[in-house]
Order: sequence, then C-alpha cells, then structure tokens
Amino acid sequence: MSQTPRVSASKRFTPARVATLIVVAIGFALVSSSGFYTDLLWFEQLGYSSVLFTQLWAKVAMFAIGALTMGIVVGVAIWLAFKTRPIYARTADDRDPFGQYRELLNQLRKVVLIGIPGILAVLAGLAAASRWEQALLFVNGVPTPEDDAQFNLDVSFYLFQLPFLTSAVAFISTALFFAAIVSALVHLVNGGIKFRGRDSSMTRAARIQVGITAALFLVSQGASLWLDQYSTLTSPSGLYTGATFADVNATIPGLQILAGIAALVAMLFLVAAFIGRWKLPLIGTALMIVSSLILGSLYPWLVQNFQVV
Repeated sequence: MSQTPRVSASKRFTPARVATLIVVAIGFALVSSSGFYTDLLWFEQLGYSSVLFTQLWAKVAMFAIGALTMGIVVGVAIWLAFKTRPIYARTADDRDPFGQYRELLNQLRKVVLIGIPGILAVLAGLAAASRWEQALLFVNGVPTPEDDAQFNLDVSFYLFQLPFLTSAVAFISTALFFAAIVSALVHLVNGGIKFRGRDSSMTRAARIQVGITAALFLVSQGASLWLDQYSTLTSPSGLYTGATFADVNATIPGLQILAGIAALVAMLFLVAAFIGRWKLPLIGTALMIVSSLILGSLYPWLVQNFQVV
C-alpha cells in the first residue's frame, strides 16, 4: 500500500519563500518608516516630537488591542466548534451534502484555527488603530461645567466618551458576528448542524455555542441602539446640529424600546441554547426587525412630516 508523502516543514518554508516574506516585510517597514521619519523631523523642528510619539504609541496600542480581541474571540469560537464536533459525523453518509468537505476541513484544521483568526485579527487591528484619536480623547477627557438639556449628562460625555464607546461596541459586535458565522460553518460541515429538507437538527454543543454567541451579539446590538439615542444630540439636522422635534419625541423613545427588545430577544436565545426550542427567539428576531423599521424609520418620518409645523 502506497502512502501519500507528507510535505515537511523544511519544504514548506523554503529559502525562497522565507526571503520573499522578509523582502515584503522590509519593504512595508521602509514605506511606513519613510513617512514617519519625515514627520519626526518636522515635529522635532517645532519642538513637539512627544506629540508624534504619543500618536504612534496610541496606534500601536489600539492595533494590539483590536487584533488580540478579534483573534481571541474568533479563534476560541473556531476551537470550540472543532473540539465539540460529533464523532459520528466522520462516517460516510450519502444524504450528507457536506460529507465530502468534512475530511478536507479536518485536514486543514490548523490552517483554519490560525489562518482565519490571524487574517481577521490583522484587519481588525488596522481598523482599531485608525481610532487612536478617539481612544486618546476617551482616556484624557475632562468634565465641563455644562449639561445637555435632554439627558442631563455632562457635555464631556459627547465630546470624549461617546465616540469611543460607539466604536468599541461596534467592534465587539463585529467580532461576535464573525465568531458566530465561522463557528456555525464549522459545525455545519462537521455535522453538528444538519438540514434535511424542512427538518433541521443540532447537537447540544452546537446549540449552546450558537445560542450563546447569538445572545451576546444581540446584547451588543442593544448597547449600540442605546448609545444611538445620545448620538442624536450631535447629529447634523439640516441647518443646525442636534436633536430635532422628531428625534426627541420619536427617534429617542424608539431607540430605547428597540434596545429593550434586543435584550429580551437575547434572553430568548440564551434560554433556547439550553432547552433547544428556537421558535420564540426566531419570532422575536423577526419582530425586532419589523419594529426597527417602524420605530427607527417610519414613525420618526410620520412625526417629522405630519406633526412638525
């Protein structure tokens, strides 16, 4: 019996490939450092080089935080999906459309475990690094003597905290979304999730992971909706910036209701993760979508066009 030859690590990492990676890394570093060196000369000329280094370290810190967060969330989700895959799913089944891909996926397990979280981590780190200014404002914010008239919050909240919190919640929501999608695909290919006609089934491990991840995602969406009500006070509204009559009387109450609905649906998904009944959370999700269209768009439009004089 002939055996398939395995490619050794030395053959995978040939001198040519290593040299190519080094050249690409050096080229990227040179392109990046050339602009930085020019900026450094300029700031040193003005006597404010510390400002440039503060910006640099803020970008590095945000990149590290963003990359680690995305990598850990997605990586743990994929690892759990592989670890809890059903053993019987490895057997051949003509009725299983994913059977032919299962062996390939498990052969590429390490590539999937490292590659997908790694790529997403780099992209997430770059996105987080672009928010360095919001992070510095959040860390160095100071109170003001003024409160807003709608929520009675210090104006510093809108200047220093709200932009960063909005971006942070959106980032966490994105990480949970990718974790849910990738882990669900791994469960699907490995047989943890099965669709046969109109019937579907899930293993207990897949059900718990998908349900908890969906619940956390909805919690993040609820937090985002709750923060959106504060953003109405800083949004441009035609001739001026701030909340309009429709915002105060329709948009803000609607966002508060939607945040509550998101929290309720999250609880339904959490319960379904352990009891295995998906009817209520799916109905709740549909009602949430319909409610967002009505409370988020239709009702404010009606108030703006028929009640505002």
